[in-house]
Amino acid sequence: LLDTGIRIGEAWGIRLADIADDRIRVIGKGGAREVPISRVTRNLLMETLLPWEGQRGPLTVAGLCDVISRAMDRAGISGAKRGPHRIRHTVGREWILAGGDIVSLRDLLGHSSTVTTQIYVTMAAPDLVRQHRRYSILQALAPYLSTSQLPEPPDADGAGNRR
Repeated sequence: LLDTGIRIGEAWGIRLADIADDRIRVIGKGGAREVPISRVTRNLLMETLLPWEGQRGPLTVAGLCDVISRAMDRAGISGAKRGPHRIRHTVGREWILAGGDIVSLRDLLGHSSTVTTQIYVTMAAPDLVRQHRRYSILQALAPYLSTSQLPEPPDADGAGNRR
């Protein structure tokens, strides 16, 4: 999930025939689509028994959600919105923070509209500060400027009269 941002139901439905070298075929809300995967994800999927097997037989979607929630507990990830959908939001936010574009993210997540995708990329204050430092035009120009090159602040009364 962390590599692709696919929905839990899409992950649950993956079969060996759906796995290619660099992508997987998933069936989701909008129908079937191909999603790129890393070599690490491909290797893990090839080593996993598909369909997903639990201690008492094939896992249901709910069973797979429980497995993921318990793994998040063990990793120290807490909060009411803990589970596979939180991973999807994490993928979205990190994609944008790493410089990915919203249209590619929309396609990766299988959304029909970037409006939906924007919900997934809400930035926390530290993320916004980090992005501002990365993309600020003035910050990029700072090495070429000295404070003597900066314009004077506007006049206090707007008529050219200094106070």
